[in-house]
Amino acid sequence: MPGDWVVFPEGALTGYFPDEADYLANMAPGDVEAALERLRAVVARKGCHCLVGTARFVANEWRNSAALISPSREVRWYDKNTLTALDARHFAAGDRLPVYEVDGVKVGIQICWELLFPRQWAQLKRDGAQVVFHLNNAVKPEDAFWEHVLLARAFENRYFVGSVNNAAAPQTLPSYLIAPSGETLLRCDPRIEQALTCGLELSQVEPAWS
Repeated sequence: MPGDWVVFPEGALTGYFPDEADYLANMAPGDVEAALERLRAVVARKGCHCLVGTARFVANEWRNSAALISPSREVRWYDKNTLTALDARHFAAGDRLPVYEVDGVKVGIQICWELLFPRQWAQLKRDGAQVVFHLNNAVKPEDAFWEHVLLARAFENRYFVGSVNNAAAPQTLPSYLIAPSGETLLRCDPRIEQALTCGLELSQVEPAWS
């Protein structure tokens, strides 16, 4: 629907297999660009906003990125700043932590493991974020404890957190939408692909801190 947000997990466009030594060996940057162009056309036709995880090749290096696509077909980027050891085998780290204003909503982005670094989330708050989208790919059973960290990030920063995870087995950490109060507004079932929707009342977000 026009004005809706559609959010996908980390690496959804290209796949995410950093534990494989040849993960990016056969990935062609032109193929990634072509897939992104097809997605831009769908977003323009639907009139929605889309946030999707993808590997991308820029400045002669691969980045673990999130593409923020608007109905105008504009693409704005976030490159994962804090890499895991596996990520660092394939990707260069980003060096910006942007907050984008989209139709009057200030949006921050974090990717997977960055959930565990509260300073980045606090910086997004100071820069005015009202919603932080967390593109996740945490499918190990022990990742279930991240649920508590997600609740903490929303509550301590008093903004909305939307975390979208890969549903592949043996995943035990679902996708969530969490209010600034810490209330869970949406929770997917584990290991089931679902598309859940919810409206946001931005008046619940506390003003940015100095």
